[in-house]
Amino acid sequence: FTPVANPPLGEPCPLRLILVLDESGSITGNETFVRNGVNAFVSGLVGTGTEMAIIEFTTTASRTTIGSANGFQEVTLAYESDVAGYLPTGYVPSGGTNWASAFDEVYALNDDEGVADLVIFFTDGLSSLAPAIIASNAVKNQGTRIFMLGVGAGVNVPNIQAVSGPLQSPPEPLATADYGLQADFANIETSLIALSTAFLTDYYADLDGDGYGAGSPTNACDAPGIDFVTNNLDCDDTDATVYPGAPELCDGVANDCSDPNWPIPY
Repeated sequence: FTPVANPPLGEPCPLRLILVLDESGSITGNETFVRNGVNAFVSGLVGTGTEMAIIEFTTTASRTTIGSANGFQEVTLAYESDVAGYLPTGYVPSGGTNWASAFDEVYALNDDEGVADLVIFFTDGLSSLAPAIIASNAVKNQGTRIFMLGVGAGVNVPNIQAVSGPLQSPPEPLATADYGLQADFANIETSLIALSTAFLTDYYADLDGDGYGAGSPTNACDAPGIDFVTNNLDCDDTDATVYPGAPELCDGVANDCSDPNWPIPY
């Protein structure tokens, strides 16, 4: 069976994603790390406009009911709270590992509620490969990009590549990679935090309207307002005559931000 190419993610806004969680028995003893990682992942998406759904799989797969729904929901503070309330008793590893069943459930959810932009698929184990390739090919052909996150020592990298693609992060940027590996379950929270923000954009406030921003970023699908830009190059965001490359004025300051000790008198 030949894997089909992973479709590009593009720049969807809002992002629609499916988080697929391996709930097989081999994770027993590490479930707290997974729960913490999922909570951190969801927290990173609150307020970004992202819509997500969760699918869990062992020998079979099923959609996870969060709050009162088991499909796509916007990631709000209420959704974050519902996920945190679900995980302690709802995510309980047992059974085998069936990637094909998980991808079949992704396909069905796409068919029922509209196609997801991205699947983030967490797994720690091996799976029968041929059915998984067939099922993942069907999801890719719907237009959904697949990112596999292999965790632990038992991950078979060629199998991961067969259902996603050949590009690993790092060195490939997460937004264009097909898979990532994390050897230690204790670090899965770090990996999922990175994933929660990798497919969004950093925006910076442009208070003086000169096209250059400053300060801390806001990570979002789309600009939070008209006074936001995607750079933080302004050395004085209170003065519209001061920005990189600005013409010099006889005002006693380095208008072009070229002086590392700016602002100083000439």
